Amino acid sequence: MTENQLPVSPHPAWKKLYAGLKDHIAHGDLLSYKELAIRLDLDPRSNKGRAQFLRCAKQILLDLNLHCENIPKIGYRVVQASEHIRCANQQVTKARKRLGRGLAIAVHIDYSKLTQEQLRLQTDALARITQLQLTTTKTLREVRKLAVAAGVEMKRLPSGFGKGSRHDEDIVN
Repeated sequence: MTENQLPVSPHPAWKKLYAGLKDHIAHGDLLSYKELAIRLDLDPRSNKGRAQFLRCAKQILLDLNLHCENIPKIGYRVVQASEHIRCANQQVTKARKRLGRGLAIAVHIDYSKLTQEQLRLQTDALARITQLQLTTTKTLREVRKLAVAAGVEMKRLPSGFGKGSRHDEDIVN
């Protein structure tokens, strides 16, 4: 090991957090940034701390069927089972928007600068991305209709969602 390398922990912080939460976490619980900072021994608003919490949250979802939703400036809330469709819909909506940006990049290209082989590959990729975009949009509409029929309130993402800094939030009790 060189002097610039840090020793790798055999037990990552997310595993310790998971072990401490798995028997005590339930729908409706609030995990404040302060509590997470103590349990993780890391600031959950830092890149490393957030990555460790998100890895723990993924395992909680897979093993316990509990989803954690971010509450800005406070922490994370374990959503009710009836809210999972809304949360899934928000994630798919964000993915559809990113897919739209990717499609725009694939469309707006100077075709005169491509070789015949590059043009063929570009056209093939564009067709596939377009099909994925259309399928995603159609599926998202169908999921929204099912959610509304089931009585799930489908909140829209606020304007500018996800563009703020996580680093300027204060730890709340």
